[in-house]
Amino acid sequence: MGDGVLRRDDWLAGARDPDFAEYMWRARERFDRGEAVTVEYVREVYRRAAEELRQEIAGLTPGSLTYSHRRYMADFLDRMARNINTEALNAIRYGIELAVEEATAPAEQITRVVTAGVLSPGEVRQLFGTLNQRAVMAVLSRTYHDGLRLSDRVWRVSQHARQALTRLVEDAVVRGLDARTLAKQVQQYLQPGVHTVLKDEVRRRLRVPRDVSMEAMRLAVTEMQHAYHEGTVQAYRHVPSCRGFYWRLSHAHSVIDICDTYARRNGNGFWDARDVPPKPHPWCRCVLVPAMEEPREFVRRLRAWVNDPNSQPDIERWYNTVRDILGRTTTAIAVSAAASAATSRSSKRDAKLADVIEERITKVGIQSDQDLIEIGEMIQKEIDRRLQNVIKRQERLKAKVRELMLKIAEADRRAALAVSRSEREEWRKKGDELAAELEKVRKQIANIKINRGEMA
Repeated sequence: MGDGVLRRDDWLAGARDPDFAEYMWRARERFDRGEAVTVEYVREVYRRAAEELRQEIAGLTPGSLTYSHRRYMADFLDRMARNINTEALNAIRYGIELAVEEATAPAEQITRVVTAGVLSPGEVRQLFGTLNQRAVMAVLSRTYHDGLRLSDRVWRVSQHARQALTRLVEDAVVRGLDARTLAKQVQQYLQPGVHTVLKDEVRRRLRVPRDVSMEAMRLAVTEMQHAYHEGTVQAYRHVPSCRGFYWRLSHAHSVIDICDTYARRNGNGFWDARDVPPKPHPWCRCVLVPAMEEPREFVRRLRAWVNDPNSQPDIERWYNTVRDILGRTTTAIAVSAAASAATSRSSKRDAKLADVIEERITKVGIQSDQDLIEIGEMIQKEIDRRLQNVIKRQERLKAKVRELMLKIAEADRRAALAVSRSEREEWRKKGDELAAELEKVRKQIANIKINRGEMA
């Protein structure tokens, strides 16, 4: 498996099947693109705040800034910090969900193939939907060494920005600067990639960091990388043919640290699925490559297990674990679907399903276990169909979110670079319209998740 640095061949060596390797590699590619979009969106949150703050300062009374100006700007900076916190947290949360989904997607595809005849496509979807939610919640609720969770850390980052900008304002008042000069300093500070960077001597005197948005972008990268890592571990632990993982270093890994130790473990970086450590530091871009059993050998063992469950204890343990998970999720979905079919006659599909089941029971009756199985299969088939509709709609909406985030970032960039005021206002208006549309799409996604049990 190479020298510890990730190569494309590692996916094939770990997957033991070209199709499985393609699933894994493509998912990682999609994640990398999603991470870039999320980070750029977080940067644009700060660029947007810079422009709003510049306009607010430029609108102050001409002449030297006074202490009354400082009090007014303190209130404005508090509101701005809250807005930064809300927008950055929403972006990072979406990035976490995207990361987990891409991490679990290939595991779901592989499981659907290797367990064909044991689990239905709907059951596989239910299984990984549950694992996906568990991984997202684990990341969002994770407590750091300092006792803070993600929401606390995002809030702290936004407060760091407020504190740094407050120092700029207070310094301008003490020195008797005018509003125009302060507005220029704010742009230099909040948009170092667009304007000339605030001079080092000024930063040292005011004790402010070089790039206040970098802390937020680092947090976004760290959390998305951790989410992909967590999603990978959670998902492949429930793929019966997965033996463990190979820890691989990213191409950006230039400083020797604990990740090198992880990548050399057992001589090839192999970790049992139960022993995989979490990401060890911020900015960690190391990748877990699943180590799969050779597909034909696993299928042979699966057939042996079907004939004699005791002959393959590892598969029997996996099956019992999966059935325990499905026993909860399937029951909830089935009860919801049955209730919907019984009470929502206004829905033609539900009425049709209820009529078909009622007719089957009336004409044939329930005289044996086989009758129960056949009725259960009818309900399961309808659940599978509705699940696929939900999945397709979610995928369309999430693609729309990524598209809108890119458009918002581009609109903000153009507004920051605009020469005339009218052009700048036009691009800002465009960005606001896109942001409103983005919020609507996110609410649609959230509504799908809330109502997922209805399979509507």
